[in-house]
Amino acid sequence: MPFLAAMTGQLAGFAATVDAGSYEGEGQSLRFTETALAALITATTDQGVTAETLRPIHNLVRRQIATGHGDQGTARIYKELRGAEELKNAEELKNAEELKNAEELKNAEELKNAEELKNAEELKNAADLRSTR
Repeated sequence: MPFLAAMTGQLAGFAATVDAGSYEGEGQSLRFTETALAALITATTDQGVTAETLRPIHNLVRRQIATGHGDQGTARIYKELRGAEELKNAEELKNAEELKNAEELKNAEELKNAEELKNAEELKNAADLRSTR
């Protein structure tokens, strides 16, 4: 229970840091976190336990370090996670707009086809009128 309390006790601080968008000097650095995660993954796999839940976070931390944020606090990982959510939302919006455009194009094509059909019928009627005279 003390471990859980210690881990969840940091969440309010993380939230304030994420909301402020300033990760300098906050808690442990991403470099420290990367080293700790690497050690946990090694120890976990050495004991025959899967590390599949740790690997995505480890990869995220390594990406953050690779882009020059290694000295910033670990709460910075939420910035990338939030960015992924924003990207997903943008992609969903783009898909919705493409669907709307496709529907509008389909409606325009159907209207054009209806007009062409009407014109063809009018031409046929005119031709039929001429042939009956």
